[in-house]
Amino acid sequence: MIASPLSLAMLAAAALASATRPAPHASPRAQDVKVVATLVASSGGRLQGTLTLTKGRKDGETRARVEILNGPANAQLGWIIRKGQCGERGAELGPIAAYRPLQTRGDGSMTLAVNLPIALPSGDAYHVDILQERGSDVVIACGGLSEDSK
Repeated sequence: MIASPLSLAMLAAAALASATRPAPHASPRAQDVKVVATLVASSGGRLQGTLTLTKGRKDGETRARVEILNGPANAQLGWIIRKGQCGERGAELGPIAAYRPLQTRGDGSMTLAVNLPIALPSGDAYHVDILQERGSDVVIACGGLSEDSK
């Protein structure tokens, strides 16, 4: 079988078009979105820190990183992400068991990275409460979540 010059030209054009088409990929914005909160101590406390949330490896999973300075020494603090503004007792996001205790060192500092079984919060207002101890209702610091796409 002899190919005509026209059919060879069409095959070459099709091959070239498929070779130069960029591969599909997720938008950089979706991959780079971070949700952050700067912790503010309540009742004249000195605790300070941050919560950083990023998309987890699976759908419905969020990677959380909590960093605290000037907290109570050698304490096991609780924490929870809630819907609403600081000071509101909004709905909790995810199961309380997923929020591992925040174990501070002798100098009151700590860092924890954990995967939470929740979607990355967006849209509505959310905040994180740092609690005097796990399961406590006493909030010792709070931070409003906001999107940071840097």
